[in-house]
Amino acid sequence: QRFVSPAQNQLLRRKTTMKAQLPKDDLLDLVKLRQSPWNRLKVEEAITRLSLATEGKSQFRKPVKGGVWRLLWSSPTSAINPFSTPDLVLLAKTFQVIKGTRGANIVKW
Repeated sequence: QRFVSPAQNQLLRRKTTMKAQLPKDDLLDLVKLRQSPWNRLKVEEAITRLSLATEGKSQFRKPVKGGVWRLLWSSPTSAINPFSTPDLVLLAKTFQVIKGTRGANIVKW
């Protein structure tokens, strides 16, 4: 069994957070791209990398908080309009309202 000091433990946590931050930053950059099947593939691969980087780490695995969340990416609509970004595929902003275990989509034109 290996023991680490509190300082070492804090350093390990910081490294874990930094490793997870890289795929998150990649993903946030990718969801700004124009729609296309190729960009959809890149976004979905980034989601997989982020999921693997945070697997088994409770600080990254928390329930979605209730509230209003802006939709940044939708794979089903990611290749509909090559002149749009996925967050504006309907030429409007889309939000998800989360209350408890229920959710609703709202589109604001």
